[in-house]
Amino acid sequence: LLMLAFISQCSVVPVWHYLALVSVPALTVAMVRSFYEHRPHPQAEQRTVINEAGWPWRWLFLNLNLHLVHHDLPKLPWYFLPKVYQARREQWLARSGGFLVDGYGQLFRQHSTRVVDDPRHPFA
Repeated sequence: LLMLAFISQCSVVPVWHYLALVSVPALTVAMVRSFYEHRPHPQAEQRTVINEAGWPWRWLFLNLNLHLVHHDLPKLPWYFLPKVYQARREQWLARSGGFLVDGYGQLFRQHSTRVVDDPRHPFA
């Protein structure tokens, strides 16, 4: 609310423009990136996805589609993630337990109308 008040008082951009043309599209893109990044699994390293997305998505999301690599090496700059992943791809896939997605298109096709995971906690 403070942000919206600031925009309405100090900006030439109307609040509804900010919401409709900035906030909602930005949140939509963020939701695409974060969709199915994690799954329930007893082993922590097998909860995090490796999404072999195409270059426009990789660039847009700063290679965070290689989410397990990012979790394991959080200080590695985003532009080195693909090189590190490709150098040891089979090891990363084994570490993830095969939690591999072949791009965001696969996610949309498989899960746009179906539940992704059972919502119960795996240890329940």
